[in-house]
Amino acid sequence: MPNRPQWRREVILLKVIDGTILPDSGSVWRKPGLIIARLAQELPQNKTTTVYEFVAEGLADTGKILAAYYKLSERMAHSHTPGDLVEFENFHHEMDARMHGSSNNKSPL
Repeated sequence: MPNRPQWRREVILLKVIDGTILPDSGSVWRKPGLIIARLAQELPQNKTTTVYEFVAEGLADTGKILAAYYKLSERMAHSHTPGDLVEFENFHHEMDARMHGSSNNKSPL
């Protein structure tokens, strides 16, 4: 790959790592359970979501929680109710539980 521009080599390397293409030689070892995700540089034309929402969609349930959290935080930037504060705290518990593997989540989600 010596004659290819740097960005092109990086794209090829990422495709080899995720298994989209095979390496010219050698082998690739992936940790069991490894999850690899890629995001195209352009959004599909038929989407009416924001870039944030589109990326969050690729994160399954965690993405749904993050998108809802983002919407709540945007709303709270202008005004909020005591219920919003409770919901905000619940989102934090849910995200902490997901990040740290705890089953003690207090979120209604």
